[in-house]
Amino acid sequence: MKLSDFPYTNRCKVLLIDDEVDLCMLMRQYFLRKNYEVFISHTGKDAISQAAAYQPDYILLDTNLPDGCRNLEQQLKEAAPNARITHIGK
Repeated sequence: MKLSDFPYTNRCKVLLIDDEVDLCMLMRQYFLRKNYEVFISHTGKDAISQAAAYQPDYILLDTNLPDGCRNLEQQLKEAAPNARITHIGK
């Protein structure tokens, strides 16, 4: 399933997790233009809280977060079990 598969009547929720603020703002603008609901987190700990609170459909996860939250992907899966997770980064 791709992000473009979500109908506009039921807005797709995307959680962007990256410590690079400029990159997050760029991606946020892209998804907003596509009518997606966008949430941003710059730390692993905050990402888990946001995933639980907003139940995103899709999570873009930076693989090189500086806070080094252990088992972050597993914790995100537990917080938002229906979310699809894609890794971004170097």
